[in-house]
Amino acid sequence: MGQIISILVILIFSAFPTGLALGKLLDGRDIRTLGSGNIGGTNVGRVYGKFWGIWVTIVDALKAAFVVSFSETLNIFQNFNSEEMFLAKIGIGIFVILINIFNPFLGFKGGKGVATSIGVLVELDWQIAVLSFGAFLLMFATQKFKRDDLFKGSITGACTALACSIVLLRPIPEIILFIFAVPLIFYSHRDNIDTYKKSLKKPLN
Repeated sequence: MGQIISILVILIFSAFPTGLALGKLLDGRDIRTLGSGNIGGTNVGRVYGKFWGIWVTIVDALKAAFVVSFSETLNIFQNFNSEEMFLAKIGIGIFVILINIFNPFLGFKGGKGVATSIGVLVELDWQIAVLSFGAFLLMFATQKFKRDDLFKGSITGACTALACSIVLLRPIPEIILFIFAVPLIFYSHRDNIDTYKKSLKKPLN
């Protein structure tokens, strides 16, 4: 029974829609009907301001990091050695990212997985996390910190994590995690990518 409760805690905690809950608390509105319709920090910032957007992003990242860290306390992993536990945490990290993007309590629609991926990455490999976040900031800065170009930084950060994990000879399971995560980040930003492609096709005045 204890294991079932622990697993349920992980599921519910992973799927908790921070942005949606915040909107309900602030003014009763559904963030899914506002802005881009996404429940993540970027859209929350667009609707409620930068402070709340950053707040949601940080909470989502901490939430993911907590879930991955909390998994070490589960009884089903009590006899695992360090390598086996690392593999288990990678699996849980993938699960957490999937739950964020395809939230089962929101019709399998959720956030874009960026903040969640950061949280998972910080818990698994903080050095790669720093390099990835640095690449994100650099790309975002080149776009003059425009919110509509935030997706470029997110994609750059994800690809950097994969590249650095290969170059720095990280364990194969960790590299596989990034191979899995990068297409998910592209998928979750598909609308932004399509909009950007269309803007490139517009004739210059």
